[in-house]
Amino acid sequence: MSKKIVELKKAGLLVWNLIVIICRIFEDGNTVELLTGASLDRWSKEKLGLICMCLKSIMGDQTSIHNQMIQKVIQSIEQQKPNWIERQLLKARKLSTEW
Repeated sequence: MSKKIVELKKAGLLVWNLIVIICRIFEDGNTVELLTGASLDRWSKEKLGLICMCLKSIMGDQTSIHNQMIQKVIQSIEQQKPNWIERQLLKARKLSTEW
């Protein structure tokens, strides 16, 4: 097996494990609050749960939702909180450059 393939497999396993950890955290809104120190409203906790379902679907979890549902989740978030996703990505980018 080539060195590049081995490295890709390791990276894939790392990403897989990170997604699993993120999903476990998102499934429990209280954990998010403990980790971030911020209190979340019900809307935010519900959306984090839906994002978790989307991540599970991306990973191939057959018991999770399908692509059509993922699009509905994203559309719902954007309708209720315009530009929310973009703002979260900007916050993440800012945090990553501060480290």
